[in-house]
Order: sequence, then structure tokens, then C-alpha cells
Amino acid sequence: MPPSDIEKNYFFQHTECDYFPCHEGVPIERFNCLLCYCPLYALGEACGGNFVYTKKGRKNCVNCTVPHDGDSGVRLVKKRFDELAELAARKSDES
Repeated sequence: MPPSDIEKNYFFQHTECDYFPCHEGVPIERFNCLLCYCPLYALGEACGGNFVYTKKGRKNCVNCTVPHDGDSGVRLVKKRFDELAELAARKSDES
């Protein structure tokens, strides 16, 4: 299957990385490193990925391939951008 227009513009592989590929389950030719640190992490339980919480309450995303499978992560971040922007916004009553 040819890459989508999004994937052509938002696809990056860092094959020299010591951890490449850092998650199992994505064919190597589709493994996208662009979202190495997933912006969806900040959405907590609502991120849409395959994660678990550790005993200490931290999110463990080792089994999540959403941001790394071709353009699926980019499409999801674009779809959820308003939620992410809201988390990052400075509230007028807090400034």
C-alpha cells in the first residue's frame, strides 16, 4: 500500500537510535519515529493507546504502537489537537 500524503510528509525513521524500533508489533518499513515522545501521553486514560499504569501510578506505554504505525499517530494527534492545546493553554485566572 502506498503511503498517504500525511505519511509522506510526517514520516521519519531514526534507524541509528539505540532503541530502534522501540516497540514491537509494527512492520519495520512502517515504523515511524516522528512521535518518539507521544503527545497523546498527556491525555492520560483518554489517549486511545494500549497502555497500563504501573504500581506507582505511572503510565507505561511499552505495548502501544499508535504513534509509531505509519501515519496513524499523526492522524490521531491532528484529530485530538484541540484537547492537547487545552491542556497546554495558560488559563487567564492562573496568570
